[in-house]
Amino acid sequence: MPKGSGSVQLACVICGDIFFCKPSAILKRKCCTRACAALYKRHSYAGEGNPNFGNKGVKCPSWKGGRRLSNYGYVLLHMPEHPNARPDGYILEHRYVMSEYLCRPLDRSEHVHHKDGVKTNNDIDNLELINLGEHTRMHNLERAPTRGANGRFIETWREVAAN
Repeated sequence: MPKGSGSVQLACVICGDIFFCKPSAILKRKCCTRACAALYKRHSYAGEGNPNFGNKGVKCPSWKGGRRLSNYGYVLLHMPEHPNARPDGYILEHRYVMSEYLCRPLDRSEHVHHKDGVKTNNDIDNLELINLGEHTRMHNLERAPTRGANGRFIETWREVAAN
C-alpha cells in the first residue's frame, strides 16, 4: 500500500525491491536506499559512463589556459614538460621566468625573490636569484619580534618605508 495518496510504486534497479516515491521524483529515483544508490552510481559512472570522462586539461570546460593562482598567491603555469614542473604539471611563473632568462632549469637550492614583494609581478626586473639563507635573512628583516602580554614572542611585520 502506498505511503501517501500521491505515491508511485517503483522497482529498485540494483536489488529489485519495491519502493514508493513522489510522482515528481519518478525520473530521478532509481534506487530504494542510499546504499543501493551508491552502488548504482559506482557502476553507471565508471569509465566512459561518466559524463565528464576524459575532460581533463584542455578538454575541461573550466580550463583557463593553464594559468592559475596558487593558495599562497603565486601564479602557476601548466607546463608538464618543463624540468622544474611539479608532479601535477604546474610550475611557479617566477621560477619559469628566471629559468628562461638564465637559459637553464633552476636548482632546488636556488630561490627567486620578488624585490617589490608583489607575488604576481613576475617581470624579470623585479626578480632576483638568491640562495635559501639569504632569502630567509631578507624576509626576517621585515619582521619585528615583540612580546605579548604573557611574555611570549609575537611575530609582527614592520612597515616598509616607501622611498
